[in-house]
Amino acid sequence: MIILGVLLIAWLGALVRTVFGFGEALVSMPLLALLGYDLKTSTALIGAVGLLVALHGLGLFLIVYGGYSLWRSHSGRVGKPHLVAKGYDYLAGMVSGALGSAYNSHGVPVAVYGMLKQWPATHLRAILQAHFLCVGVLVVFSHVAAGFWSLEAVKVLLMVIPGLVLTVPLGNWIVDRMAPARAIKFVYGALIIFGLLLMLK
Repeated sequence: MIILGVLLIAWLGALVRTVFGFGEALVSMPLLALLGYDLKTSTALIGAVGLLVALHGLGLFLIVYGGYSLWRSHSGRVGKPHLVAKGYDYLAGMVSGALGSAYNSHGVPVAVYGMLKQWPATHLRAILQAHFLCVGVLVVFSHVAAGFWSLEAVKVLLMVIPGLVLTVPLGNWIVDRMAPARAIKFVYGALIIFGLLLMLK
């Protein structure tokens, strides 16, 4: 019965991540703790699920970004640079690394930074997916090195994977039917909810 709860929580986290581009750990980790599931196994599992969702999202990111860039090159439009102040980039990266190591929540500072820079919702999701792919690999390797992985974690991950095949497309379906202005409001609301969950955690 606990395993079913773990699977449902992992799938919920994956859905949140697909829709908002971040937040799976902030949803999943507190719920797994309330369920009484082992902390090390939870950390390893959610880190791996985050990497898998990033790999699912990478193909979509490449298609969307490639198409957008191709359109801009043919239209002759020149975009303004989004990341001018390098100092803030480094600060966001350091805070992201600290939260990632402590709570598996390295996407939150990047999301907040993107909102402050007023990135469009589609760009924010794409940047977050690329960020999670790069960081996710490092997180999983660090969990392996720290001894968080066990046979139990591998078994649960193998049970989670089939559900991701449905969860990720469902999240993308929701996003495709959401107006950009409304999506930004949802991201703001998600930040508040995730902040509350982090405090409860």
